[in-house]
Amino acid sequence: MDQPRTSRTRCNGRFAALLRCAAVCAVVAGFCAARPAFAQLRLGEWLLVPTVGVDLAYDSNVDDSYPEEESETLRKDDFYWAPTISLGIQPKHLRPNTTLGLSGSASYMDYFRRDDQDTLTFAGQINFQASAPRLQFGGMASATRSVESSESTYRPGGAERDPNNTYLGSLSLAWNWYRFRMTGDASWTSERHDEEKDKDGDNDELDATGAVFLDLTSWMALTASYEWDRKEQIRSGEITTETTLDLGVSGNVHPKFLRSLPVVTYFAGASSKDTKEDDEKATWEPKIELSASDQWRLSRDLTLSASLDWTNDENEDEVKTTINVNLNHTINAYLSQMAGASLEPRKTFGSNADTETITYTYNFNVKDLLIPHLHMGFTAEYKMDTPLGDTDELTEHTTTLTYTAGHARPISRRLSRHLDYTYTWENSNFHDDGAKQKHLVVYGFSYRF
Repeated sequence: MDQPRTSRTRCNGRFAALLRCAAVCAVVAGFCAARPAFAQLRLGEWLLVPTVGVDLAYDSNVDDSYPEEESETLRKDDFYWAPTISLGIQPKHLRPNTTLGLSGSASYMDYFRRDDQDTLTFAGQINFQASAPRLQFGGMASATRSVESSESTYRPGGAERDPNNTYLGSLSLAWNWYRFRMTGDASWTSERHDEEKDKDGDNDELDATGAVFLDLTSWMALTASYEWDRKEQIRSGEITTETTLDLGVSGNVHPKFLRSLPVVTYFAGASSKDTKEDDEKATWEPKIELSASDQWRLSRDLTLSASLDWTNDENEDEVKTTINVNLNHTINAYLSQMAGASLEPRKTFGSNADTETITYTYNFNVKDLLIPHLHMGFTAEYKMDTPLGDTDELTEHTTTLTYTAGHARPISRRLSRHLDYTYTWENSNFHDDGAKQKHLVVYGFSYRF
């Protein structure tokens, strides 16, 4: 039977975690001192690139919660340490136009008191690329083993765990022959949980897309695209399948009659969407997509950029307009700033979005502040979300301020140290008890063999 964690056991756990952290640091430092510089690790013809590291951190708001959301039983702040080890293998050239890459990693995040946040992760990945005169082909497969806490199951002295496996796989190809082009992508995701209580999260998803193009001119191509998506919930056996087919013309246009040369990407045609859950037969509906972007050099140090994205999809009953404007100012080699705005307006080009969103952003960065490799950044963001339609909901006003500072320096040719600090302040009119604040300090070492 689990016993409640007392102040003495908490201190013992904290001291044990510190001892583990110190032991890892000592092993890393000793191994670094023992190995000669630029030694290479080989396994047959494979060149191995292992890296080990350890971080010690303090987080003042572990759950990223507003004051009224804070738990009465869980500690708000905590220290944690995070050792990591990764193994990369430099891409292997199997044939002149074929490469194979492998990588793996293991990481552990151990909180001193918040046991419910502890996470252990193992990951491995393999990828390949192949090319021929008219064909490019590639793929990736990965597996991840995670042991993390189950939500809302924390209890003093421990937490229920949720061991789970995630598998990913993908294939892609691109082929061209004179005026014909073809692209294809397929991806597969599978998630499995060990414990019976967590098996509601077991699921599989398979997605396949393909497109064929016939280039009529440099700015227009006949286009046919196909997308098939299948989702399955393993426990319930529920399967959802969705098929989308688009036919039309697409391309990139560079209007030369304008002083500058904006990039305009478009698709105009018809779309058919079929969902197996619906009894209605799929019908063809018009679909138009338009994207335009450009930038203007106002002076040697000042650049203005803007973009417009507009979509009219009758199958989704969606007309969406997004406008982005950014002004970048490079003050000198060390100082830069940016001001921008992003708009999703409701009345522009017939947009029927559920929410009108307006975001204003300002960013200021300094690098090599006082000493080399010391950087500082400040970001301010103001966001307004206005519900549309026949609703009495209020507009949400959110202000977010972020300050970052960090310093990284090499101690030797293979050993490096970093110190990072991030402060976040967020306030919303939907929260009455004050702003959400977070201090995060991370100090760590990394060694590359």
